[in-house]
Amino acid sequence: MHQLTSARGARRVGAILAALVLAGVLAACSDASESSDPDDFKAKIAYIEERPFSYRDGGDWAGILPDVLNAVFHKMGVEVATQNGADFSGVIPGLQAGRHNVIGTALNITPERCAQVDFSDPVFMSATRMLVGADVDVPINNYDDITANPDLTLGVVTGAAEVQVAKDVGVPDDRVSQLPDVASAIEALKVGRIDALVGDSIGMAYALETTDGTDGITESEPFEPVVNGKPQSFGVSFVFAKGQDEVVKKFDAAQKELADSGELAELMAPYVAPEQVAEAQKTTASEICGSF
Repeated sequence: MHQLTSARGARRVGAILAALVLAGVLAACSDASESSDPDDFKAKIAYIEERPFSYRDGGDWAGILPDVLNAVFHKMGVEVATQNGADFSGVIPGLQAGRHNVIGTALNITPERCAQVDFSDPVFMSATRMLVGADVDVPINNYDDITANPDLTLGVVTGAAEVQVAKDVGVPDDRVSQLPDVASAIEALKVGRIDALVGDSIGMAYALETTDGTDGITESEPFEPVVNGKPQSFGVSFVFAKGQDEVVKKFDAAQKELADSGELAELMAPYVAPEQVAEAQKTTASEICGSF
Protein backbone atom coordinates (compact mmCIF):
# COMPACT_ATOMS: atom_id res chain seq x y z
CA MET A 1 0.00 0.00 0.00
CA HIS A 2 2.80 2.39 0.88
CA GLN A 3 4.59 1.60 -2.38
CA LEU A 4 1.38 2.23 -4.38
CA THR A 5 0.83 5.57 -2.67
CA SER A 6 4.44 6.53 -3.31
CA ALA A 7 4.11 5.60 -6.98
CA ARG A 8 0.97 7.69 -7.29
CA GLY A 9 2.69 10.56 -5.54
CA ALA A 10 5.67 10.29 -7.85
CA ARG A 11 3.41 10.32 -10.87
CA ARG A 12 1.58 13.36 -9.49
CA VAL A 13 4.82 15.21 -8.86
CA GLY A 14 6.02 14.23 -12.33
CA ALA A 15 2.82 15.56 -13.87
CA ILE A 16 3.14 18.85 -11.99
CA LEU A 17 6.76 19.24 -13.05
CA ALA A 18 5.86 18.49 -16.66
CA ALA A 19 3.09 21.10 -16.52
CA LEU A 20 5.47 23.67 -15.09
CA VAL A 21 8.04 22.95 -17.77
CA LEU A 22 5.38 23.21 -20.47
CA ALA A 23 4.14 26.51 -19.05
CA GLY A 24 7.67 27.84 -19.11
CA VAL A 25 8.14 26.77 -22.71
CA LEU A 26 4.86 28.35 -23.71
CA ALA A 27 5.77 31.58 -21.92
CA ALA A 28 9.13 31.67 -23.62
CA CYS A 29 7.50 31.06 -26.99
CA SER A 30 4.55 33.41 -26.42
CA ASP A 31 3.61 35.91 -29.08
CA ALA A 32 6.17 38.70 -29.10
CA SER A 33 3.39 41.09 -30.04
CA GLU A 34 2.57 41.20 -26.32
CA SER A 35 6.11 42.25 -25.38
CA SER A 36 6.75 45.71 -23.94
CA ASP A 37 10.35 45.44 -25.17
CA PRO A 38 10.54 47.36 -28.47
CA ASP A 39 13.19 44.93 -29.74
CA ASP A 40 10.74 42.01 -29.38
CA PHE A 41 7.53 43.83 -30.27
CA LYS A 42 5.48 42.53 -33.21
CA ALA A 43 2.69 44.76 -34.48
CA LYS A 44 -0.89 43.51 -34.61
CA ILE A 45 -2.56 46.41 -36.36
CA ALA A 46 -6.24 47.33 -36.54
CA TYR A 47 -7.34 49.73 -39.26
CA ILE A 48 -10.66 51.52 -39.73
CA GLU A 49 -12.05 51.88 -43.24
CA GLU A 50 -11.85 55.66 -43.63
CA ARG A 51 -10.55 57.06 -46.89
CA PRO A 52 -8.07 58.59 -47.54
CA PHE A 53 -6.56 57.62 -44.19
CA SER A 54 -6.82 53.82 -44.40
CA TYR A 55 -8.76 51.42 -46.60
CA ARG A 56 -8.62 47.94 -48.04
CA ASP A 57 -6.97 47.62 -51.44
CA GLY A 58 -7.41 44.00 -52.44
CA GLY A 59 -6.02 42.01 -49.55
CA ASP A 60 -3.82 44.82 -48.25
CA TRP A 61 -4.39 48.01 -46.31
CA ALA A 62 -3.54 51.22 -48.12
CA GLY A 63 -3.81 54.95 -47.46
CA ILE A 64 -1.71 57.68 -45.94
CA LEU A 65 -1.69 56.23 -42.42
CA PRO A 66 -0.62 52.68 -43.34
CA ASP A 67 2.14 54.31 -45.40
CA VAL A 68 3.31 56.31 -42.37
CA LEU A 69 2.93 53.44 -39.91
CA ASN A 70 4.85 51.02 -42.11
CA ALA A 71 7.64 53.58 -42.59
CA VAL A 72 7.97 54.11 -38.83
CA PHE A 73 7.94 50.39 -38.06
CA HIS A 74 10.51 49.80 -40.81
CA LYS A 75 12.79 52.38 -39.22
CA MET A 76 12.28 50.70 -35.82
CA GLY A 77 12.90 47.22 -37.23
CA VAL A 78 9.46 46.08 -36.07
CA GLU A 79 7.75 43.18 -37.81
CA VAL A 80 4.08 43.58 -38.75
CA ALA A 81 2.44 40.33 -37.68
CA THR A 82 -1.21 40.97 -38.57
CA GLN A 83 -3.40 43.68 -40.12
CA ASN A 84 -7.17 43.55 -39.62
CA GLY A 85 -10.20 45.78 -39.91
CA ALA A 86 -12.26 47.28 -37.09
CA ASP A 87 -14.92 49.93 -36.68
CA PHE A 88 -14.77 53.13 -34.66
CA SER A 89 -16.93 51.83 -31.83
CA GLY A 90 -14.96 48.60 -31.38
CA VAL A 91 -11.37 49.54 -32.10
CA ILE A 92 -10.42 50.76 -28.60
CA PRO A 93 -12.23 47.92 -26.78
CA GLY A 94 -10.41 45.53 -29.13
CA LEU A 95 -7.10 47.10 -28.18
CA GLN A 96 -7.88 46.77 -24.49
CA ALA A 97 -8.90 43.13 -24.99
CA GLY A 98 -5.63 42.31 -26.77
CA ARG A 99 -7.13 41.54 -30.18
CA HIS A 100 -4.64 44.04 -31.60
CA ASN A 101 -1.85 46.10 -30.06
CA VAL A 102 -1.77 49.12 -32.41
CA ILE A 103 -4.55 51.21 -33.93
CA GLY A 104 -3.19 52.19 -37.31
CA THR A 105 -5.96 54.59 -38.25
CA ALA A 106 -4.67 57.41 -36.08
CA LEU A 107 -7.27 58.88 -33.73
CA ASN A 108 -7.84 62.32 -32.26
CA ILE A 109 -6.37 62.71 -28.79
CA THR A 110 -9.26 63.36 -26.39
CA PRO A 111 -9.54 63.37 -22.57
CA GLU A 112 -11.61 60.18 -22.55
CA ARG A 113 -9.16 58.32 -24.77
CA CYS A 114 -6.14 59.51 -22.76
CA ALA A 115 -7.55 57.57 -19.81
CA GLN A 116 -8.02 54.42 -21.89
CA VAL A 117 -4.95 54.10 -24.14
CA ASP A 118 -1.48 55.46 -24.85
CA PHE A 119 -0.91 57.71 -27.85
CA SER A 120 2.14 58.26 -29.98
CA ASP A 121 3.13 61.89 -30.45
CA PRO A 122 0.77 63.48 -32.99
CA VAL A 123 1.45 62.85 -36.64
CA PHE A 124 -0.58 65.91 -37.71
CA MET A 125 -3.07 68.41 -36.30
CA SER A 126 -6.68 68.08 -37.39
CA ALA A 127 -9.53 70.55 -37.84
CA THR A 128 -13.29 69.88 -38.11
CA ARG A 129 -15.68 70.29 -41.05
CA MET A 130 -19.45 70.18 -41.52
CA LEU A 131 -21.19 68.76 -44.59
CA VAL A 132 -24.65 70.25 -45.08
CA GLY A 133 -27.60 68.58 -46.80
CA ALA A 134 -28.82 69.81 -50.16
CA ASP A 135 -32.28 70.74 -48.84
CA VAL A 136 -31.05 72.73 -45.85
CA ASP A 137 -31.79 76.41 -46.40
CA VAL A 138 -30.02 77.89 -43.38
CA PRO A 139 -26.26 78.35 -42.98
CA ILE A 140 -24.43 75.69 -40.96
CA ASN A 141 -20.77 76.44 -40.35
CA ASN A 142 -20.10 74.92 -36.92
CA TYR A 143 -21.68 73.25 -33.89
CA ASP A 144 -23.15 76.53 -32.63
CA ASP A 145 -25.37 76.77 -35.71
CA ILE A 146 -26.76 73.30 -34.95
CA THR A 147 -27.26 73.99 -31.23
CA ALA A 148 -29.04 77.28 -31.85
CA ASN A 149 -31.64 75.86 -34.27
CA PRO A 150 -33.98 73.25 -32.72
CA ASP A 151 -35.06 72.07 -36.16
CA LEU A 152 -31.59 70.90 -37.22
CA THR A 153 -30.17 67.40 -36.76
CA LEU A 154 -26.53 66.34 -36.77
CA GLY A 155 -24.90 63.10 -37.88
CA VAL A 156 -21.71 61.69 -36.35
CA VAL A 157 -19.86 58.40 -36.76
CA THR A 158 -20.24 56.12 -33.74
CA GLY A 159 -17.07 56.10 -31.66
CA ALA A 160 -15.59 59.21 -33.31
CA ALA A 161 -14.33 62.11 -31.21
CA GLU A 162 -17.15 64.29 -32.54
CA VAL A 163 -19.70 62.31 -30.50
CA GLN A 164 -18.28 63.72 -27.27
CA VAL A 165 -17.64 67.17 -28.73
CA ALA A 166 -21.31 67.43 -29.74
CA LYS A 167 -22.27 66.70 -26.13
CA ASP A 168 -19.72 69.14 -24.76
CA VAL A 169 -20.93 72.04 -26.91
CA GLY A 170 -24.56 71.40 -26.01
CA VAL A 171 -26.14 69.69 -29.01
CA PRO A 172 -29.10 67.79 -27.50
CA ASP A 173 -28.79 64.00 -27.72
CA ASP A 174 -32.18 63.69 -29.45
CA ARG A 175 -30.86 65.76 -32.36
CA VAL A 176 -27.71 63.67 -32.83
CA SER A 177 -27.77 60.54 -34.98
CA GLN A 178 -24.87 58.13 -34.70
CA LEU A 179 -24.01 56.23 -37.90
CA PRO A 180 -21.69 53.20 -38.12
CA ASP A 181 -19.27 54.64 -40.70
CA VAL A 182 -18.67 57.57 -43.04
CA ALA A 183 -20.30 55.86 -46.03
CA SER A 184 -23.61 55.29 -44.22
CA ALA A 185 -23.44 58.80 -42.75
CA ILE A 186 -23.11 60.30 -46.22
CA GLU A 187 -26.09 58.24 -47.38
CA ALA A 188 -28.14 59.55 -44.44
CA LEU A 189 -27.21 63.10 -45.44
CA LYS A 190 -28.12 62.47 -49.09
CA VAL A 191 -31.65 61.26 -48.26
CA GLY A 192 -32.30 63.93 -45.63
CA ARG A 193 -32.27 61.77 -42.48
CA ILE A 194 -29.78 64.28 -41.04
CA ASP A 195 -29.26 67.95 -41.88
CA ALA A 196 -25.51 68.03 -41.36
CA LEU A 197 -22.61 65.64 -40.87
CA VAL A 198 -19.54 66.50 -38.82
CA GLY A 199 -16.11 64.91 -38.87
CA ASP A 200 -12.44 65.36 -39.53
CA SER A 201 -11.86 68.12 -42.08
CA ILE A 202 -9.79 65.95 -44.43
CA GLY A 203 -12.11 62.95 -44.30
CA MET A 204 -15.25 65.04 -44.85
CA ALA A 205 -13.79 66.87 -47.85
CA TYR A 206 -12.58 63.59 -49.37
CA ALA A 207 -15.96 61.88 -48.86
CA LEU A 208 -17.80 64.75 -50.52
CA GLU A 209 -15.41 64.77 -53.48
CA THR A 210 -15.44 61.02 -54.12
CA THR A 211 -19.03 59.96 -53.33
CA ASP A 212 -21.58 59.81 -56.13
CA GLY A 213 -24.91 61.59 -55.82
CA THR A 214 -23.77 64.42 -53.55
CA ASP A 215 -24.89 67.28 -55.80
CA GLY A 216 -26.17 70.14 -53.68
CA ILE A 217 -24.37 69.02 -50.51
CA THR A 218 -22.11 71.82 -49.33
CA GLU A 219 -19.17 71.96 -46.94
CA SER A 220 -18.13 74.42 -44.28
CA GLU A 221 -14.69 75.86 -43.96
CA PRO A 222 -12.47 73.93 -41.53
CA PHE A 223 -12.96 75.12 -37.96
CA GLU A 224 -11.91 74.43 -34.40
CA PRO A 225 -14.81 73.66 -32.02
CA VAL A 226 -14.83 75.76 -28.88
CA VAL A 227 -15.35 73.67 -25.74
CA ASN A 228 -15.44 75.41 -22.35
CA GLY A 229 -14.02 78.51 -23.98
CA LYS A 230 -11.04 76.69 -25.53
CA PRO A 231 -10.63 76.03 -29.27
CA GLN A 232 -10.15 72.32 -29.93
CA SER A 233 -7.50 71.51 -32.52
CA PHE A 234 -7.02 67.76 -32.31
CA GLY A 235 -3.67 66.04 -32.34
CA VAL A 236 -4.03 62.91 -34.50
CA SER A 237 -1.93 60.00 -33.23
CA PHE A 238 -1.39 56.28 -33.49
CA VAL A 239 -2.71 54.32 -30.54
CA PHE A 240 -1.15 51.67 -28.30
CA ALA A 241 -2.36 49.66 -25.33
CA LYS A 242 -1.43 50.88 -21.87
CA GLY A 243 1.89 49.51 -20.65
CA GLN A 244 3.79 49.80 -23.95
CA ASP A 245 5.82 52.82 -22.80
CA GLU A 246 9.15 51.73 -24.26
CA VAL A 247 7.58 50.75 -27.57
CA VAL A 248 5.85 54.14 -27.82
CA LYS A 249 9.05 55.96 -26.87
CA LYS A 250 11.00 54.26 -29.67
CA PHE A 251 8.09 54.81 -32.05
CA ASP A 252 8.07 58.55 -31.30
CA ALA A 253 11.81 58.79 -31.93
CA ALA A 254 11.49 57.05 -35.31
CA GLN A 255 8.49 59.18 -36.29
CA LYS A 256 10.41 62.35 -35.39
CA GLU A 257 13.27 61.29 -37.67
CA LEU A 258 10.78 60.97 -40.54
CA ALA A 259 9.29 64.37 -39.70
CA ASP A 260 12.70 66.07 -39.51
CA SER A 261 13.72 64.62 -42.88
CA GLY A 262 10.50 65.78 -44.58
CA GLU A 263 9.48 62.22 -45.42
CA LEU A 264 6.49 62.32 -43.07
CA ALA A 265 4.92 65.27 -44.92
CA GLU A 266 5.65 63.63 -48.28
CA LEU A 267 3.89 60.42 -47.23
CA MET A 268 0.71 62.30 -46.34
CA ALA A 269 0.59 64.70 -49.29
CA PRO A 270 -1.63 65.96 -50.82
CA TYR A 271 -4.30 65.32 -48.17
CA VAL A 272 -2.45 66.65 -45.13
CA ALA A 273 -0.85 70.07 -45.50
CA PRO A 274 2.83 70.40 -44.49
CA GLU A 275 1.73 73.04 -41.96
CA GLN A 276 -0.45 70.47 -40.18
CA VAL A 277 2.55 68.14 -39.86
CA ALA A 278 4.86 70.94 -38.72
CA GLU A 279 2.34 72.11 -36.11
CA ALA A 280 2.12 68.60 -34.68
CA GLN A 281 5.87 68.55 -34.08
CA LYS A 282 5.52 71.41 -31.58
CA THR A 283 3.77 69.25 -28.99
CA THR A 284 3.65 65.72 -27.58
CA ALA A 285 0.91 63.31 -26.66
CA SER A 286 1.71 63.67 -22.96
CA GLU A 287 1.45 67.46 -23.21
CA ILE A 288 -1.91 67.24 -24.96
CA CYS A 289 -3.31 64.68 -22.49
CA GLY A 290 -2.02 66.79 -19.61
CA SER A 291 -3.74 69.92 -20.93
CA PHE A 292 -7.29 68.61 -20.54
